[in-house]
Amino acid sequence: MPNTTDFLETQPEKKLKLDFKKSPFEKYQNKFSTSLSTLFMGLILFIIGFVLLGYSEGSLKESNTVQGLPLINAETITRNTGLVKITGYPEPSCQINVPACEENLLYYKKIREEEVDGKYVPVREDESWTNFKMGPVFVQPANSKSLLDLKEKSRIESQEVRDGKTVKYREIITGIPDTEKLIIVGELSNGEIKSGSLFVVSNKTNKEIISDLKEGKMMNWWIFKLSALLLLTLGIGAFVLPIIVFLDIFPEFGWILTSLVFLSSLIFSFIFVFLSTVMLTYWWLIFVLAGFVIITLVRIKARSKKDTINFIP
Repeated sequence: MPNTTDFLETQPEKKLKLDFKKSPFEKYQNKFSTSLSTLFMGLILFIIGFVLLGYSEGSLKESNTVQGLPLINAETITRNTGLVKITGYPEPSCQINVPACEENLLYYKKIREEEVDGKYVPVREDESWTNFKMGPVFVQPANSKSLLDLKEKSRIESQEVRDGKTVKYREIITGIPDTEKLIIVGELSNGEIKSGSLFVVSNKTNKEIISDLKEGKMMNWWIFKLSALLLLTLGIGAFVLPIIVFLDIFPEFGWILTSLVFLSSLIFSFIFVFLSTVMLTYWWLIFVLAGFVIITLVRIKARSKKDTINFIP
């Protein structure tokens, strides 16, 4: 006859008896393997988050570099090497003459559009720079990033017969005259600027140039920052939770403890992201403050030593 007490046992009591009969290795084997894989995943998430944090600062490196450079009048520049930001009026080495345009252009862009189904569609685009001097600096702008405010200089509308069909077309020419003031950012070498990882030629203001360089990059900056914050939070949480589960700490407060762990991870990650952003952006200020603290401590120590000598009987 079956023992009626077996039917009266609750499921937790049965599980407790089964766990009691297991060896320590059998009892913690599954928890150990799960915790180990979670820790490994947390490490991967933390590394990826840290890498994204570095990329976020790199996305604004170009605009921050340009913003940090002093704007120098090309006529008064005294150096002939290094990264510079100069402004002045160009002296072209040759002239670009464009049909139906009375001005001599320093740069021009010609866009040819042809009519297709009643609409004009771009089919070809040509552009050209002429080399120029700005003060004592010789500039070859062909390889530069051109941030230009272009104005239409001429427009030609006509038609031609092609393969027995009449094709309507128009050519729109925009450009900048050789009398317009420019700003050049680039690597100066032996009195020339002609290439480099950062090489900008623009007829806009300094403020507009920085704004154009940041345009589109700020969205990337925020995406990288938020992604790094999320991954760092998950990574730190993945480090802590397996330890709690493995040691069976406070099992009755599982969901509360999990929430507290991830909330603490989020706060820590936010502080880490914020401080790293400040340190990477204002690294020079950290060196200045560190130097000030060191000098102050040295003076205090020297003063206290002097006072001690003066009070010796």
